[in-house]
Amino acid sequence: MERIEIHPPTWKIVLMIAGMIAFVVAGIFMIIYGGSVYEKAIGVIGIVFFGGFGGYALYSRSRGQGKLAILPTGVEIGIPGRWRRVALDATEYVFGDIRDK
Repeated sequence: MERIEIHPPTWKIVLMIAGMIAFVVAGIFMIIYGGSVYEKAIGVIGIVFFGGFGGYALYSRSRGQGKLAILPTGVEIGIPGRWRRVALDATEYVFGDIRDK
């Protein structure tokens, strides 16, 4: 059995990008057309959150985060920062960092 990688569906990524763009545009409109300081602050928070953190989430996905790989020796899970391996053993489950191997 060779390595099998499972990627998130493309439609979920497209939906995430569309949602991020919609909320950033809404934040821009709140800054431009907002009457009070409160509305403008909410617009800035929306832009920072959905633009900044959403951009980082897309960057992480492009680097392999959020993927799952099935191997003959176990399962690798792409989590932020590194790949983690869950080894399948007949007697116990071993959870460790791939860089340790």
